[in-house]
Amino acid sequence: MALLAREIMRLRTQLEQRNIRSARNRVLHFLALDAGADGRTVLLHRTLKDIAAELGLTHEALYRALADLAADGEIKRFKNKILLQNVAV
Repeated sequence: MALLAREIMRLRTQLEQRNIRSARNRVLHFLALDAGADGRTVLLHRTLKDIAAELGLTHEALYRALADLAADGEIKRFKNKILLQNVAV
């Protein structure tokens, strides 16, 4: 039962993300939900193409959104993680 409940919660979150029109806001929503215990660090355990598919974006749209967020100073990108900059900890 717990496994099914977690799967339902995951699917509801995915539907909520797909209803966000702006790719930038959709990516920010994903990052905020996927952040670790510190609320800032998102470890990337899968490829960006896989994440883009999960978010219902093309990988190009995801790359552009991440580049824009990095250029605006909202995130810092590293090889296997993303650090959210403007989060109250």
